[in-house]
Amino acid sequence: MGAAVGGQLDSGGEPALQNADLTNTDMRRAVLTDADLRDADLTDANVAGADMTGANLASATLPASLPEAVLVGANLPWADFAFDDLRGIDLSGARLGQANLSYANLTDANLAGAFLGGPLPGMGADLGNATLTGANLRDADLTNADLTGADLTGADLTGAVGWER
Repeated sequence: MGAAVGGQLDSGGEPALQNADLTNTDMRRAVLTDADLRDADLTDANVAGADMTGANLASATLPASLPEAVLVGANLPWADFAFDDLRGIDLSGARLGQANLSYANLTDANLAGAFLGGPLPGMGADLGNATLTGANLRDADLTNADLTGADLTGADLTGAVGWER
């Protein structure tokens, strides 16, 4: 597609971008609050600094890099972030049930209050200095995850494996 939608694109009431082909689209600093991006293809899209607060990204194909993107309260079930660069991303309150975070770089990410529960892996993820206060990590596989400096205050780690308090 290759279109540019950056700047102050305002969703203004849940734009319907369901099934949209946004491949290679420049979405830097785009405002997509509450956007319906279910099943959208964002492969190689540039979403640096994009605000997708409350967006529904269920079954969307996401770019491998989401630097400083804001996904507060976003719906991301079954998202595949394996090996992705998510440094500094704001996923506070996001619903990431069953998401694959294996070997993802989540250094300095904000996952406060996020739902990350389920059997799919977070193994090997770099969560260094990440904020995980109040996050739901029930049954998460954190084998080989780096939690150095991470704030787990109030996080629910019931049934989680591969980590030590």
